[in-house]
Amino acid sequence: MLKNRIFNISNILIFIIILFFFLTFIWGEQLSRDPFISLVTEDGRLINFKDNKENQLELEGILYDHYGRAAAIVNSEIVRIGDWIGEHQVYKIERDRVILLKEGKEYILKLEKGEGNDF
Repeated sequence: MLKNRIFNISNILIFIIILFFFLTFIWGEQLSRDPFISLVTEDGRLINFKDNKENQLELEGILYDHYGRAAAIVNSEIVRIGDWIGEHQVYKIERDRVILLKEGKEYILKLEKGEGNDF
């Protein structure tokens, strides 16, 4: 009987440890979110944390083409002129920057020095 209790307790501890690492891997930073902020909007829609990171747009690379076929890598997604990234629309892709539009305002994402190569 004592062996069964020790076995059950060790299984529960192993389960908790695995669950913690799983949640850390899947949610990452989201484990540190404020628990008093609702995960559901007033009209019943679930909040998507990826959409809430719109201020954290990261320009990772640009495939520039003079003929209008340029593409950019923003937040690990390949986008072209006219595509949408959350609430931002890709307006223009230049050699070292991407210009986005949101509600009529321009937002500029610049490549950091050393990220691109000129051939």
